[in-house]
This record gives sequence, structure tokens and C-alpha cells, in this order.
Amino acid sequence: MSDEIQEFVDHAAALIKAIHTSDFPTVLMAILMDAVPFDSTVIYAYDGEKPPIDLFHYPGNKPGLLSLEEYQRGAYLLDPVFHAYQRGIQTGVHRLKDLAPDHFFRSEYFRSYYEKTGIISESVVYIPMPDSVTVVISISREKGSAPFGKKGMERLKRIEPIVREAIIRHWRNPEIVEITTRPSKGRFDTLPGRVRDAAVDAGRANLTNRETEVISLILRGYSSLSISAMLDISTGTVKVHRKNIYAKLEISSQGELFSLFLPLLTRPAA
Repeated sequence: MSDEIQEFVDHAAALIKAIHTSDFPTVLMAILMDAVPFDSTVIYAYDGEKPPIDLFHYPGNKPGLLSLEEYQRGAYLLDPVFHAYQRGIQTGVHRLKDLAPDHFFRSEYFRSYYEKTGIISESVVYIPMPDSVTVVISISREKGSAPFGKKGMERLKRIEPIVREAIIRHWRNPEIVEITTRPSKGRFDTLPGRVRDAAVDAGRANLTNRETEVISLILRGYSSLSISAMLDISTGTVKVHRKNIYAKLEISSQGELFSLFLPLLTRPAA
């Protein structure tokens, strides 16, 4: 048996042994790191529209990041990883660039969050549990590291079945106990609903339902062309909506739109 295979067998045995113990997340991180080295990771549990549960994150504290509390309070509604889950993404390994909207990497969410993290490449593993919950593992490489390559993705895909089965047995809902930040209580809503509420709270209650839909898609990083296809309207109509939205909100740019809504989407519940 080669050293590489023996090392993998040892890691797999350690992962099985760690199930239902507090060591499980760190042992899991070690087997993932051995397959494809990374700089940071976060593991969430998604359950419908509810705020995500933070199961594990490494490193524990890092300056410049949108806080986990802010992410759980509302910023997750802008995350391509969350929306791919809502669309019923296939179980397995995916790259962020394959999940993201066409203008995501030009969006204010990307500029205000992802660029500050230093992340240059992200891969995501989706693991549906035997109920409504899906566990999501996000591993990232940052500036100074190379983006994830084809070989690394292939190694991650090879170990995914073992990782999946171990996670299902360890984090079987409702016995999820590794909750480091409890989500705020309150109503769980779609992004357009949260945008509408935020507009009302900001004293700008005259947005139409269609305008809140357009705002939601802009915030998530969709281009006018993609918005027109998704809403089955012309690109000209999308531009008219943008113009009316900016006039009603008394702003003049996408940056101002993001700056207006992100604090309202991520503030603590009243």
C-alpha cells in the first residue's frame, strides 16, 4: 500500500472514530486539507429560508470579514451558495464561479465582502441530510495561494462520498449541537420581502413588488440581461425599473444601493 493511500485510510479511520465527538470538525478539516490544501473554511447548515447555522469555521477570528452574525442575520440572502441550495443544487462538489450570477464578481456584495476576505478561489460541497437540512462546506484559497486546480477538485470529489456519509451520521438533524452563533429569532422571508421591509424602515415605502424583485437581483449580482430573462421582461424595461428605483431611493449608483440595503438586511432583530 502506498504512503498516500495509507495516509488516506488513517484519515478516514480517524473521521469515523470522531463521529459524535467534539473532535469531528477538526478531524474533518484535516482530511479535507490533505486532499486539497486551503486557507479557510466554513461549514453551514441550511434549512429552507431560515438563517444558516454556523457549524464550524476556520480560522476562528479574522479581521476584515463580514461577521458571522451579519451573515446569519441577512447577508446570506445575497450569497450564491445559499441561492444554489434553494434551487436544489446537485449533491457534490461545485466551484463558486459556476454557482454565481453573471455579474457577481462585479457586484458590490463581492467588492464589499469577498474582496475584503482576500478569497481568490472557493469550492463548495453540498450534503443533503435525511430531512430538510443541507450541510454546506465552503473551502477557500486566498491571495498568495493558487486557485483550486483540476487535480485538487478531482481529489475532493473522490473523498466526497466518505465525507458525506460521515457528516450525515455526525450532524443528523435535530441533534445539531455545534451552534456557535444562534440566528436571530423572527420572521424568515425571501430576499424581496426583506428588501421591502428594509425600504419601509428607511422611510421609502413606495417601491412596487417588481421593483423589489429587481433590487434583489441587482444586489445578488445579476446583469440587466439576466434580470430580463429571469423576470421575462425586456432589458429596456429593466433599465426603466432601475431608473425609477434610483429616483425613489434618491441614489445614483449600484454602490449606493448596496450601501443602503446591506446595513438594513444585516442589523439585529428588533
